[in-house]
Amino acid sequence: MDRKNYFSGAPMELVDGYSRMVQAGPFLYCGGTTSVQPDGTVVCEGDSYGQVRYVLEKLIGIIGEAGGSREDVYSVKIYATPEFDSAEGFRAYSELFGEIRPLLTCVTIHKLTRPTQLVEIEMNAIKGSSRGETWEGIRLERKNFSSGSPLEDKLGYSRMVQIGPFVYVGGTTSVQPDGSVVGKDAAAQSDYIFEKQFGLLAQAGAKPTDIVKIKKYVTEAYYQSYDIARTTVSVKQDSVVYAEVIIDQLTRPTQLVETEMFAIVGCGGQEKLDAWGKVDFRKETYGNTGGYAEYVKVGPFLFGSLRHSVDAKGNVVGAGDSEKQESYVVSKFTEDMKIMGYMPEEMVKFKAYYTMDFGSLYGETETPAYEMIYKPVKPLYTGVYVSRVGMADEIFEMEMMAIKGAFH
Repeated sequence: MDRKNYFSGAPMELVDGYSRMVQAGPFLYCGGTTSVQPDGTVVCEGDSYGQVRYVLEKLIGIIGEAGGSREDVYSVKIYATPEFDSAEGFRAYSELFGEIRPLLTCVTIHKLTRPTQLVEIEMNAIKGSSRGETWEGIRLERKNFSSGSPLEDKLGYSRMVQIGPFVYVGGTTSVQPDGSVVGKDAAAQSDYIFEKQFGLLAQAGAKPTDIVKIKKYVTEAYYQSYDIARTTVSVKQDSVVYAEVIIDQLTRPTQLVETEMFAIVGCGGQEKLDAWGKVDFRKETYGNTGGYAEYVKVGPFLFGSLRHSVDAKGNVVGAGDSEKQESYVVSKFTEDMKIMGYMPEEMVKFKAYYTMDFGSLYGETETPAYEMIYKPVKPLYTGVYVSRVGMADEIFEMEMMAIKGAFH
């Protein structure tokens, strides 16, 4: 898993210590990117089409530096402000990716750093997947799957992409092809989405037990109507990592939840599959938080569930201090990784969600753990503003991914 960090020239990449893209073998991960130039100015201020086009072309260019191509991209995720013009932004997406049809997930967040910024975009690719190349004895053959939604054809995206044994399911809601929303409460919508996604996984040869990670984007109304006793479709929670991110809104007012999944065919079984080549992807789980696994290891990949700055007794650590909460979470991830045999140098990406006052509450009480441990490593670090992250005194929450052998 040869690793290389890539940079876009933004001054803060070196000041804060993070990369624009991390390559580990054929896997290319691009962190959240906006239309801010190295001099601090915003490209195409207030222009949804221009900003999406600028960011997508920028990330495609960085992927090209690693020997990848636009055709190798399997997912695009857009975090958009309420001012984002989806018709114009998606037009830019379609021009570049309409024929390639990667996953496309777009969620509305509270804000970005500057008022004229409209989008922050992440992108992932697997080098050589468009040509069915081989990695560690695994043929990286790509297949795109549709769920039947007219928008998938109109905009040019897939509901699920399979590359070899890796199965990625894009953000899915309970909207039917005719535009109506199934389910009036959170349990009904969650059930509908899981059933739909399980059906897609079956097309790829995967089972619900092969799910490694689930991420839900939920509205405040989701919590008001969710009753676990009313759910009829579920997963084995202690075998997956989980993230539940509170966002301002989804496309329609009656939508309460949007769900993504990642699975590896056969990883939940007992047998090593020939399709895995030289790698053993049988799932290993560690810890438990709220019923879900704290970590899931599959082959060289280690995924961590969304972690809050809450201690074992349920108390919020560092109330009112962003720096202390960030340092607490980063340190806990680092301690746990060492127990599982991973070093900080193998960290590939952090994903943080924080409240609107994160910046104003970031003190100078100590040297942040991230700066001490990860600034030399320079993993990806994507930060997203949301209206809240948990209990009243919480400011910060984070998830992570590391890859064994992908040393800085």
